[in-house]
Amino acid sequence: KVQINTFHSFCHKVIRENKDVFSGFLELEMADDIDIHEVLVDLIDALPMNHELKRNTGERHYDVGRLKSLFEIMKKENYSDEFLLKMNQDYKTSLKEDPEYFHKKGEFKGQVSDKKVNDEMDKYHFSLNAAPLIHEYNKRLRERGLIDFNDAINMVIEALRSNEDLKLRYQEQYQHILTDEYQDT
Repeated sequence: KVQINTFHSFCHKVIRENKDVFSGFLELEMADDIDIHEVLVDLIDALPMNHELKRNTGERHYDVGRLKSLFEIMKKENYSDEFLLKMNQDYKTSLKEDPEYFHKKGEFKGQVSDKKVNDEMDKYHFSLNAAPLIHEYNKRLRERGLIDFNDAINMVIEALRSNEDLKLRYQEQYQHILTDEYQDT
């Protein structure tokens, strides 16, 4: 009577078992790595020529892996692009109060070094410009009749939070859960 599932397969099972709750998503297939790669390539190709992430020379699709990783993290952590922007602004503000980012000598000793702050913030340039693209990524997945693994998990979490009957059913059915690889949660 023991079931062994990955988080993704368990959520896919919950979706299949509750067609009434997930009726709008039943026709969607789980995207595989090739599907996701194709969607991201299309997304990059569709960016305007003046977009910060558009590479007009060299490897045009260089950032596919970075976009995939960013979108996975955003979905796993339930981060919106607005949340990431606010976190970035808060971080920049905190740097301006951190003595590590002050001039150490000279006439500006003790004052904020804009260069140090900007050098630190440059590390987040890609993420800030890429995060808003998650909406287009999700739209393109749906247009192809796809969801990614993190969508399936997030849909089940949302359904369990908002549907008391569904939550009670699974609380009764699964009274004990052993989770391996806890860091993945």
